[in-house]
Amino acid sequence: MGSRNRLTDPAPFKADASAVITMTATRQAGKILRAWPRGVKVVDIVAMELDQGRRRGRSDADLLDELVESGFIEIVSLDALAESYF
Repeated sequence: MGSRNRLTDPAPFKADASAVITMTATRQAGKILRAWPRGVKVVDIVAMELDQGRRRGRSDADLLDELVESGFIEIVSLDALAESYF
């Protein structure tokens, strides 16, 4: 059995707010995610955090919305226990 790493692990990548911001800052997120070998999930709490940035003129939430609409990212919710750790 070979060693597993983040690229060979079959589980989807879970992106936090900083990962989404970094990815959208490249303006190449679609290309990056198209090359990513497995899915990317973002917790709805992260999406809400980015949405608050809209009031300060930040576009990360808009770009996240585009990535969700394009099927590159899936927004997921946590159960109560998981959310307590988040």
